[in-house]
Amino acid sequence: MAMAAQRPQAYDPLDITPTLPVAPPLSARLRLLLDEAGQALGRAAGGDMDRARGCIARAAALLREDAVERQEMARSEPARGQLAPWQVRAVTRFVETHIARNIAIEELAALARLSPSHFSKRFRGSMGLSPYNYVIARRVALAQEVMTSTDEGLSEIALRCGFSDQAHFSRVFKRVTGDSPNAWRRLQRGRAGSARREGLAAAAFDN
Repeated sequence: MAMAAQRPQAYDPLDITPTLPVAPPLSARLRLLLDEAGQALGRAAGGDMDRARGCIARAAALLREDAVERQEMARSEPARGQLAPWQVRAVTRFVETHIARNIAIEELAALARLSPSHFSKRFRGSMGLSPYNYVIARRVALAQEVMTSTDEGLSEIALRCGFSDQAHFSRVFKRVTGDSPNAWRRLQRGRAGSARREGLAAAAFDN
């Protein structure tokens, strides 16, 4: 279910208990890296040693990251009804990295290794927001950052921040902030201009 399109619905609970020594997504990435290393070594003229070493180094880094995450999982006991710190980090990092596209509740739940229904309840317990509203809040925050730091058009900002189009962006932005994107941008630029003028006046007075 895409969060840009609708709110998450209720799901039947599932028992998801990780039992593999390496999570499937990680094992797939490792296979790709090791296959690439093997291909590099198998090339003519002695093989591409630098590329092979790079692939092996990246594979080792993935294993180290996975080991650290699993240690944190073993140590961290979440408060009742909340996510563990490692789960919060994994989910929020994923949202920031994939903010420009639709984000499904199932994807976030899988990162936390919970069923979608359990994940939604624990996420709200930890963050004070539903996963849907958290993603919306992060999209609006990114849009505000882009609007204050660039002259990019609203249609481009909408797509960059994961909204389906400018109209969708404008509706959501006004619902969250109380202002339309254009009005909010004008207000921020007016404040920035006033601050610059005050700074120049103070500098002139000091001189």
